Amino acid sequence: MEEELDYNCVPNTYTHCFNTDCPRAGECLRQMVARHVSAEVWQIRVVNPLAYPAKGTDCPMFHPIKVIKMAWGMRQAIHRMSYEDGEKMKKWLNRYYPRMTLSRVMNHKRGIPPSEQNAIIRAFRSFGMKDENVFDKVTYTYEWSRR
Repeated sequence: MEEELDYNCVPNTYTHCFNTDCPRAGECLRQMVARHVSAEVWQIRVVNPLAYPAKGTDCPMFHPIKVIKMAWGMRQAIHRMSYEDGEKMKKWLNRYYPRMTLSRVMNHKRGIPPSEQNAIIRAFRSFGMKDENVFDKVTYTYEWSRR
């Protein structure tokens, strides 16, 4: 997926790393992003070269490359449900998300991460939806946050 990296998807605050001597450079998202930055980007955040760890020690800034499935919206699945079940699902979603967040989720302005996807799929099943395809669309992206 590295060849397909759209640099526009990289968060503005994401820290890049240009330490090509790092033994884990090939498996670090910070290194991969640094390889894809273009001349049109005027400013980026970088790891201080003076703070690179000594050879043989682990880098505290290492961020493994991990692709995650991001889901977008659920309107189509709610429309496929009976009216009563659809209304129950909408009420559940209103309790699960704050109002503005739910609006952004339903209008494809905010993706639904895997941790939320599981809870939503379980809720759809509890209201009678047998179909696994409950999201309007699914995309794959890199996991930008370190947890």
